[in-house]
Amino acid sequence: AAGEGILSDEGTDAFERALRQPLPHVLVSTIDLLARLSRYRAAAAAEAAPAREAAPAAAAAWAKARHRRPDLAGPYVAPRDEVEQAVADIWQELLGFEQVGVHDGFFDLGGHSLLATQVINRLRQAFQVSLRLQTLFDGPTVAELAAALVAGEEQPGQVRAIAQLLRAVESLPEDEVDRLLDAQGTAAGSAP
Repeated sequence: AAGEGILSDEGTDAFERALRQPLPHVLVSTIDLLARLSRYRAAAAAEAAPAREAAPAAAAAWAKARHRRPDLAGPYVAPRDEVEQAVADIWQELLGFEQVGVHDGFFDLGGHSLLATQVINRLRQAFQVSLRLQTLFDGPTVAELAAALVAGEEQPGQVRAIAQLLRAVESLPEDEVDRLLDAQGTAAGSAP
């Protein structure tokens, strides 16, 4: 988004500070990450509240919002690496399926142009790559879209590293994520 870039001197400063950290991973954000995560969590909680307050049967149905993969011409093939998994995760979330195979066609799964725009925007944000909407129309499978992400990366290994980080964060318990964010917020407030 406009105004969320990083200037050269800011990048140099962030790089120098990252080198001084004993951590195996470092996240540099040009926005107030804690505030953005708080907004996302508040929106998700507000969206989920009506379902949790509903009758037990409705709450159980809400918990199983994703449905089975439809019977397609080709068999299900699981994601083969973290980039394909990240793309499949986004498709699963936006299309509402429990599983999406790497060779499943986006439009065969019920995708349409509005969802295609959402998929591309999510991928742009997550992987910080320039990705055109036409890319999904030209290569409408998880495998083709993952390959396009890797082909479009500015730094070799960038997409794979981000995908690994996404998987690591997703595997953390929510209370651990909260603890790490709180610790980061405290450290950021005391940074020179």
